[in-house]
Amino acid sequence: MCTKVRGYGLIGITLVLLVAACGEKQKAESADDSNRATTTLKADSSALSQDVDSMRSVERARVSIRLRDGSRILGDPIMDSVTIQTQYASFTLSYNLLRTIEIPEVGELATVSLVSGERLHGILVPPVMPIQSILGPLSIRLPDIVSIAVLQQNHLLDSGLAAFYSFHGDANDKSGHNKHGINNGARPCNDRFGNPDNASAFDGDDSYVTIPDGLIRRDASAFTLSMWISTPALEEDRMALYIGAAEGEASIQLKEKQIGLFVTLNGKMYAARARIDTDRWLHIVGVYRRGIACEVWVDGELKERTSIPAGNLLHGLASHISSIGSYAPAHFDHARAYGIHSWLGNLDDIRIFNRALEDAEINALFHSYE
Repeated sequence: MCTKVRGYGLIGITLVLLVAACGEKQKAESADDSNRATTTLKADSSALSQDVDSMRSVERARVSIRLRDGSRILGDPIMDSVTIQTQYASFTLSYNLLRTIEIPEVGELATVSLVSGERLHGILVPPVMPIQSILGPLSIRLPDIVSIAVLQQNHLLDSGLAAFYSFHGDANDKSGHNKHGINNGARPCNDRFGNPDNASAFDGDDSYVTIPDGLIRRDASAFTLSMWISTPALEEDRMALYIGAAEGEASIQLKEKQIGLFVTLNGKMYAARARIDTDRWLHIVGVYRRGIACEVWVDGELKERTSIPAGNLLHGLASHISSIGSYAPAHFDHARAYGIHSWLGNLDDIRIFNRALEDAEINALFHSYE
């Protein structure tokens, strides 16, 4: 976790603007107040020239709150902003600016991550967070909170997103990068909410969706693979997502009745795996940090973390192209000879990020709605 403000330029510019705006008013403040600068940051580029009423008109965010007892609560903050007191200044932040808030241990300082990439480390005030949930209004004590992730802003889905296959009627990339897939036999089916034609069903034999190579580089410092899966059986090893060895190989596959993230480094395969249930939708996330670890998450919970050496991902095999629902299509026979079959069941909302998602972001994706 970051323990210092990384954006001194942002802080300095904001404070200068505030000093100019306040003018003689600041000179009249008491000596105690002069030692503390209160900065209000707003969501868009013209925010510093907008008044408070304009800020209040911004649509409220939705947050996913993870509690220390393992509970998760989804709701809308009743207040428009949060305030964090750092050793440098006090910052009042609109939810439109926030990505996550993390409080790893009771009594420790909070880390607030902004959409701009800045991080602030300090004390949150007030000590209670009021939200409007499906259960009605709730007041949650900060010591009971592990993390808060903002869901409504698009940054959660867009920051570092290399490709997104929602399977809403097609295999197109919805990230805006035009990394469109080509469907080969996968059929539309109901998604996890019961919406028709919003996910894809794979027959376990020769149905798959090819996607462009290069979504993960061989020398990637980090990446995240996120997807929703469902399968009726665990008896055979099956490939859910294959990022091809043409540029940098990684996969999410079912092996020995466990789902996992698999990578090959320095000629050796490493994996983080977890046991899963059949016949229900599960959110699977694989996180890779070069030279540190690979992780697998199931339904918002970390299941296994495996240490890995530094080194490039397996690459240079041009015909091993990327695919959803199968190993490289040109090498089906090779895969089957090693007991790797195509996916049997349903897949949905495949996201490929070129960064490692934070814990709260994985939690938020698990709770995300469209």
